[in-house]
Amino acid sequence: MFPFVWRAYEADGRVHPMMGARGIAQERLAPSGYIRVNDELWKAEALGKDREIAKGEAVLIREIKGLTLIVEPEGEGPKV
Repeated sequence: MFPFVWRAYEADGRVHPMMGARGIAQERLAPSGYIRVNDELWKAEALGKDREIAKGEAVLIREIKGLTLIVEPEGEGPKV
């Protein structure tokens, strides 16, 4: 099995392809719930435990912890 999964254990500094992707809250995240990303349903948690995200609100993926996506509302990202 190792030949197929060894890349998952490499720490080469690459950014996960879902980082920065856009999703839509399928239910209220207070602070956790589900979002839809590319027609897939994912468990998500709002960035900041005291934040709520409304159902139908657009979100951006900022972190990934296991199979849980850490998100924030789309308009609240860092300004460049």
